[in-house]
Amino acid sequence: MNDELLFQQARCIAHELRNHLSICDLYTQILSRRFGDAGIDDKAVTEALGCIKKSVKVMDNCLLDLKSIGSINPSRCELNRVVGESVLMAQVYKPDAAVLFDAQGQIHTDENKLCACLINIIKNAFEAGATQVEITARPDKITVSNNGAPIENPDKIFAQDFTTKPSGSGLGLFICKKNLEAQGAKLYVAGPNTFEIIPGQ
Repeated sequence: MNDELLFQQARCIAHELRNHLSICDLYTQILSRRFGDAGIDDKAVTEALGCIKKSVKVMDNCLLDLKSIGSINPSRCELNRVVGESVLMAQVYKPDAAVLFDAQGQIHTDENKLCACLINIIKNAFEAGATQVEITARPDKITVSNNGAPIENPDKIFAQDFTTKPSGSGLGLFICKKNLEAQGAKLYVAGPNTFEIIPGQ
């Protein structure tokens, strides 16, 4: 199969999947309204619906990349909000783990891609046995560390198709790094259990 045909097929699949994601988004809005109309105030449900909406937005952003390669949509973002949303979504993978964060200031970034990157790093930490993840985010640096097993093969970890997990795809960190580099940002291993992101200027 040639590259052009593959690209066209990817665009068609992305188009169809985005249609279904928009349905999911609309139904979360309907559910939110119904809960509000019924006077139901359940924090867990509200947070779950918020996570679904954000996750749909992140997936939609990824699929948009297939339709128009190199799609980056940076804006001025509050770090506390973006990191907080990322933590809330990642926590579903290990609800009993502690994810602590201290985020202050603003950065200019594609927040959906940053969010996807943080979720990936946190999920990887959980899969490495971490029971606690700590995030410190400032405009000049974002640090994510954990108490799980040390990072294996730090010199290869960002390589496409490289994985240490039996069911891993070897794409997660590769995609994270590429998405950040497309914005002039950097992602690297800063210690046995630590990743650092240097935002673009």
